[in-house]
Amino acid sequence: NWSQEHGSKHSLTHFAGSSILDAREMPIKSMLDQIMWKLTNRIVGKQREAEKWTGRLCPKIQKKLDKYVEWAKNCRVQEYGQGVFKVFSLNNTYIVDLNMLSCECKRWVLSGVPCHHAIACF
Repeated sequence: NWSQEHGSKHSLTHFAGSSILDAREMPIKSMLDQIMWKLTNRIVGKQREAEKWTGRLCPKIQKKLDKYVEWAKNCRVQEYGQGVFKVFSLNNTYIVDLNMLSCECKRWVLSGVPCHHAIACF
């Protein structure tokens, strides 16, 4: 999952955990109100950040893709046909299947973002 690779899940878990710890001595209703208030502020803050984005992708993913495009230039690609390729990258080879949105390195499947081996095939 993309969020696991980029720490969003950890960040949200940490945020929720710290919110609960901050409010744990309060009566239950006050604790829930406090957590809801913090969560709402976080969501609004993230929405405001997203409104500033100028591209189709969030800046973090765009930066990653830009880096992968550069790395892809160092790959050699052999087409096997029907969307399947063998990609030579440094001392390793990977099979990329564009139809299945997968690469043997597993980065594409795990993150949802094409790895540089896949980008080299385009």
